[in-house]
Amino acid sequence: MTAEEINELSHDQLLKLMRKEGLPVEHSFFATIHHRSDERPDGYTEGDLNEISDDLEDGDVLRWRRELVEHFAKSG
Repeated sequence: MTAEEINELSHDQLLKLMRKEGLPVEHSFFATIHHRSDERPDGYTEGDLNEISDDLEDGDVLRWRRELVEHFAKSG
């Protein structure tokens, strides 16, 4: 499978292919105790947490695509 084909896969298709190929599917994780500070007197807002979650998921998808490209390059 080429890098171009991998880049066209949806999120669900990526996960399905990774599992089919026996590659580990690792999800990034963010945890907080809603620490309050001068910059965040009320802790993290729901919007902040959603943005962090979306950024982590975007990073996961990029990493999965890269891992698949490397996997298929090695398997020739």
